[in-house]
Amino acid sequence: MAALTAVIGLCAVAFTLWEPASPDSRSSASKTGETVQRPSANWYQSAPYVFVTDRDAPDLGEVLEATGQKAFTLAFVRAPASGGCVPTWGGTDPVSKDTRVAKIIRDLRARGGDVTASFGGGAGIALGLECDSPRATADAYQRVLDKYGIRVIDLDLERKVNQNPAAIANEIGAARILQKENPGLVVSVTLPGTATGVDALGERVLIRARDAGLDVAAYTLMPFDGDFHFAAAQQRALTGFNGQLRKHFGWSADEAWRHTGISQMNGRSTLGEYFSEVDFASNLIFAKEHHMARFTFWSLNRDRECSPPDNNQKLSTTCSSVPQSAYAFTRYGTDFAKWAATR
Repeated sequence: MAALTAVIGLCAVAFTLWEPASPDSRSSASKTGETVQRPSANWYQSAPYVFVTDRDAPDLGEVLEATGQKAFTLAFVRAPASGGCVPTWGGTDPVSKDTRVAKIIRDLRARGGDVTASFGGGAGIALGLECDSPRATADAYQRVLDKYGIRVIDLDLERKVNQNPAAIANEIGAARILQKENPGLVVSVTLPGTATGVDALGERVLIRARDAGLDVAAYTLMPFDGDFHFAAAQQRALTGFNGQLRKHFGWSADEAWRHTGISQMNGRSTLGEYFSEVDFASNLIFAKEHHMARFTFWSLNRDRECSPPDNNQKLSTTCSSVPQSAYAFTRYGTDFAKWAATR
């Protein structure tokens, strides 16, 4: 009975980490005066990435109606391409002047959905590289939280940041400040994957987050663009990542899994790997069996079939380059979210 109680306790802790904006996590007011009725925590755990300012970006309300997926991760908030500690969408569109993304969020919330914001990404300039301190970085992030009433954020920390100790300190330090100043703020950290987990730079991020006392709901591995072939290779990488989390945080294997996420790439990757619905289905089973904390992918913009379906074996930013029905990959996340609500 004691062992069963401990397991139930772990489930409660893992789920509570995803509850945004306490004390009333389901309904809160943004600093614009908007009252936000938020979906339950499980939907943020499966929120797919969408390059929100892309001219061909899907209508999020239509995706919600078609798939049931209620939350989406808006990508990416970055510093301007010209430099400076100012938040922009994609390095080009200043958050301070934005009306387009604000309308997308407002319309989605009117249909019962919500968004998270992802900071960084593989391209462009992360704010942690341009801001001169954790405080300055946090202030830039806070402008995004305040404008859109966001209570769940993702730090997508890739090589440009991870090879720069000052930038890591800025990003992790900023997130820690934000959690202190925004009670209930949910944070995930997303890192590039290798065949055995994360590389030495990624481990440095884990150590910095641990030492800063950052409360991370999910450390999310990106097992693609690294000679991964099919789900089996991705699952081996996740298993290696589990060992790294255990080493750095002193967790049991089960605790580590409950803090682990996967961010996949649907269809053809940049380096020519191919991930089909078969791979997503296998990873979904794996994620459920291991009680993982997050199941997402890059990107919703590509969750549709090309013409021809294989796109002549070329990468596309607007379709997957594999045979599929519309939003087929998103539906695996919907399945994960429904499962997460029951555990």
